[in-house]
Amino acid sequence: MSLVDDLKASDSFLQGHIPAIDALGWYALEVEKNATKAVEFFETSFQKGSGDAAHNLGYIYYTGLYPGKEIDKVLDTGQRSRSVS
Repeated sequence: MSLVDDLKASDSFLQGHIPAIDALGWYALEVEKNATKAVEFFETSFQKGSGDAAHNLGYIYYTGLYPGKEIDKVLDTGQRSRSVS
């Protein structure tokens, strides 16, 4: 079991604490080097209104760390992130 798995079971994550979800995304991306897992966390956080998650998703898509995403979904994410700010 990884640290991310342990943290997913924590009260902060289960209660939807946005900074906790963002932190899990950062950990997955930077420490575990797992962009797919990071995107899952950032998309969850973004749906809850996180501007940081919108930024991180943009970075992942722009740098090609998570290739293969449909361009329409990426553009939709960009449109929604402007309304979150």
